[in-house]
Amino acid sequence: MSASTAPDLWSSVAHAGLILSIVEAGAVTAAAALTFLTLNTWRIQNRGKRKAEIAEQAMMDFYDAVERLSLMRRRLVGDEEATQLLTFEKKRSPYYNKYLLVGDPRGSLISTIGQRRALFRIYFGATAVAPFDKLTNLAIELRNAGQALFTGSNAVEGDEGVRRLALLSELGWADAPRPDAMDRAIGSAFAELEALCKPILDGRRS
Repeated sequence: MSASTAPDLWSSVAHAGLILSIVEAGAVTAAAALTFLTLNTWRIQNRGKRKAEIAEQAMMDFYDAVERLSLMRRRLVGDEEATQLLTFEKKRSPYYNKYLLVGDPRGSLISTIGQRRALFRIYFGATAVAPFDKLTNLAIELRNAGQALFTGSNAVEGDEGVRRLALLSELGWADAPRPDAMDRAIGSAFAELEALCKPILDGRRS
């Protein structure tokens, strides 16, 4: 090999080395990009799965709450004695036992809805918790109405009688047509949550 051709040879080798380095760097970059895309896809899928689980649990909790409130507001059919006891000896009434069992006097139902609300907000945003707030407010109204009824006056006439009838109506125990405004409000809160959750759950099943 002549001296004149040596630089060309070394130049070719260096050029080839540079190309190899570029290819290797590109391969590393591509691998990193693929890893990032894979992890990002996994995060998206995992978050979607988690949202579906939260939506499903929220629906179950809401269904239980609606059933519980509806049960408490169900009038005892054909029980005249129970109605009379509401007037004279309220805490001997089957309605009082019903209130204690399903009327949430200690706030456990409200607490459960509140806990579910906090997690739901993290994944679905602040505006998505409106159904939780509505149902919580309705549960508080019914709890307070029950407390007022069973600790208040037994009067059936005058202002106290009017107040007592209003409490009975709110609790669903008055002789009035159903569904009433409270029934519709409870159903509306459930329908709003269902409208948020059902598309997510349907997407998971498809």
